[in-house]
Amino acid sequence: MSALLSNAITEAFVEDTTQGDERIRLEAELNLLRETIGGFKFATTKPYWNQKEKKEKGAGGLFSITINPYTCKGCAICVDVCDDNALTMVTQTKESIETLREDWNFWLDLPTTPPQYSRIDDLDEKVGALETLLLDKHNYQSMASGDGACLGCGEKSTIHLFTSTVTALLQPRVKKFIGKLNVLIENLENHIRLKLSNTVDLTDTQALMQAIQTFSGRDLTLANLSESLLAKHPGEPIDPQWLKRVTQMLEKLKDLRWRYMEGPSKNGRAEMGVVNSTGCTSVWASTFPFNPYPFPWTSHLFQDSPSVAMGVFEGHMAKMVEGFKTVRQVEMELAGGYDPEESGNFFATLTGSNSAKKSGICAHCGCDGR
Repeated sequence: MSALLSNAITEAFVEDTTQGDERIRLEAELNLLRETIGGFKFATTKPYWNQKEKKEKGAGGLFSITINPYTCKGCAICVDVCDDNALTMVTQTKESIETLREDWNFWLDLPTTPPQYSRIDDLDEKVGALETLLLDKHNYQSMASGDGACLGCGEKSTIHLFTSTVTALLQPRVKKFIGKLNVLIENLENHIRLKLSNTVDLTDTQALMQAIQTFSGRDLTLANLSESLLAKHPGEPIDPQWLKRVTQMLEKLKDLRWRYMEGPSKNGRAEMGVVNSTGCTSVWASTFPFNPYPFPWTSHLFQDSPSVAMGVFEGHMAKMVEGFKTVRQVEMELAGGYDPEESGNFFATLTGSNSAKKSGICAHCGCDGR
């Protein structure tokens, strides 16, 4: 495909009608594109090119397999299982290593695979070509860097599939939950504004016109307008307990959103955590500086990891439940009013587990160790 791509670039330039300086710039950009692609190998495949092009012209995608030279140990398992002789073993030389590094750097600069090429109909129900979730760079990079695992270690491959699947399942739900928080924050702010504005009589148009004339030539602020109107028509008293309660709700929502998106680390909430049992995983996964997990990791003796994992899980859910309570309280407030006395028993018995299950972002708890 490299030669075909180069020819396609040349043909596109010949057919383009741009003239003058614009054509010179276009030629420079296309030459840069040709140089950047270099010898990077693409292929047309049946699922990503033929079938897509058959349905819609121009919808096909080129497929490539790129080897990470920093993690490959030359076990050749991928060569054996990959059909159509797509991969072959080559002698390790300075030139071959340099080529692999150049290809890998090029792949790192590429955008992630668009969702329409995943071929997964329903990940929750395990419908579709589930292995294609690895085409998404974010899912694939749920494990990163090199490590000290043995040649062809199936243990690492299995854990990589596990972390990628959990990432693919949970992160869209987390993104959806953050979107929900944004909507709740906006709606609650408008709810508070509306409630406060209702304490001022805005039906007296004469009073409004008089206030405008009073401040003619000066900035008319909401505070000035309210003061002028209240002087003529005393407003309804504001319930301080209500105002305190909804203000605290708003503050808690904003804090919850901050912890998901930024938090103390400035990187947002960790996407996962691993509690490991002593074994091979505690050796190859803890080799500094090549720890493969881009999230918190800890290791314990053989029999301890299940109890440690459950302790982490329960502690995590105990912290999350306060956020879920706030979300439910805000929803009730927006739906007609939250009454702490009427709902007190409900929120007293609300647990993190049943709240998180309903939201779809319940923490997944698993133990590993060999």
